Amino acid sequence: MAGVEQWVNLPKKAGFVEDEISSQERLDAAHVECSFEKANPADFRVKTTPDRGNLAYTAAEMGRNPNFRLRVIGRATNDGAKNVKLQHDIFLPAAGGNEYKVEAKYKKKTVESGKTLKARRKLFFQVMRMRSITAGPTAMLVRAFWQPDKKFFIKMKQVGPVAEMDHTRNLDDSRASHNALISAAARKWKLASRKPFCFAVAFVEYICAPADIVVRQRMHINVPSKLTARTWTGEEMTIQLREFLWFGLNPADDRAKRWLVDGKLVFKPDGAAPGVQEAIRFNRDDVAVAGPDHGPHGGKSRVKVRIREGAINRSRFWERAGTWHVELKLRIADNWSGGFAYTQINLLAIATRAFWKDKTRAEMAQVINHEIGHKVGMVATGRGRLPNAPPRLYGQNRGVNDQDHRGPHCSKGATWDATKPRGQRWSGAPQCVMFGSNGISNRGGRWRAAPAVFCADCAAAVRKLDLSANTLRMQGFQYTLDEI
Repeated sequence: MAGVEQWVNLPKKAGFVEDEISSQERLDAAHVECSFEKANPADFRVKTTPDRGNLAYTAAEMGRNPNFRLRVIGRATNDGAKNVKLQHDIFLPAAGGNEYKVEAKYKKKTVESGKTLKARRKLFFQVMRMRSITAGPTAMLVRAFWQPDKKFFIKMKQVGPVAEMDHTRNLDDSRASHNALISAAARKWKLASRKPFCFAVAFVEYICAPADIVVRQRMHINVPSKLTARTWTGEEMTIQLREFLWFGLNPADDRAKRWLVDGKLVFKPDGAAPGVQEAIRFNRDDVAVAGPDHGPHGGKSRVKVRIREGAINRSRFWERAGTWHVELKLRIADNWSGGFAYTQINLLAIATRAFWKDKTRAEMAQVINHEIGHKVGMVATGRGRLPNAPPRLYGQNRGVNDQDHRGPHCSKGATWDATKPRGQRWSGAPQCVMFGSNGISNRGGRWRAAPAVFCADCAAAVRKLDLSANTLRMQGFQYTLDEI
């Protein structure tokens, strides 16, 4: 029988027999069994011949990981009645798309016509979304990892309908925020029987962490005398920020005015000696969010500060002129993320909005493929059970070559210049889904988005990935959601 698919990473269990997998024989090792009469068992052997188009592992790779080697385990028996039974288990190397011709031979004669085994891999995923959130696309995940033209042959299969989780407006950097998401996902998890070959993609609203900044602004004012103006309504100042306030991401934080950390107000009279100034009592109620929304879902980048009548001493007879100094410590929305994968848990969190705007389907697809790429071992570093590294790997040495991005990534199409200010060090057009950001803003503000597919440099490593249970457990699939 020619041309059968062997799903090399899945164990021989009935639960995996479905779709294109017709029986347990198509899982894990291929089993070969032949019986002949009047033959000497010592003269029998099974020959496994790699196809000329196969992707070969190096000696170093095979030395690091036994699943990178072709292994044949078997025996021939004689029951005493001149009836020889030949049994072999053939463990194909992990690489997707490789093909092997298997033949049974007696002495120099082929006695069993060969079958061709085609190596395939398979993983399963479940889609979840927070209540009131529309789930993003996963079709590109399926296409990017199957890729018959590149012979990746990693089938990503979605199992079950989209599950609905409890809604949280923003996933920030607090432990409570992450624990809430993990717990919500675990309650909806349905793939325990397929572990560790499975993961969840959870679509959330925002993923953003706060940071504190200090802003200062001053304004020259005139404080009228008590005689010339019995009523003085005070003064008002509007401060334009370059960042967005921590406002509109968490209703409880908005009610607590968490975006306003502290403030200091000072009045310096004209002509006063150096260092002479008058402190103005700081009142949190006198500082408010101002200005239009940045996007369709909010986003504020202005604050309005006022001083009321009586906050500055008024002269009875003369107007007092001086400079009003404002110093505010503000909490801003600092670290936006399109998504991430939990390091040890089989869970991806994908944001559907950022900067108070909806993310496009293409943006979400890129993040999904990037994050699951990390989970399965990309970008390969040539260490442990991983294939050799592609030529444009960076970031695998933490604290040494991170290049503003955390973790191993691919720089194909992009150029790094450490001499430039942060935010301007990358240029070019990234050509790989495993670039460390979702794109590059070049000179003139032209945006070059990273693709949702692997580049030609990374293709060999993707084909060679070992997705067996033991290797997945050692990498990004240590725990499944039912084990949390």
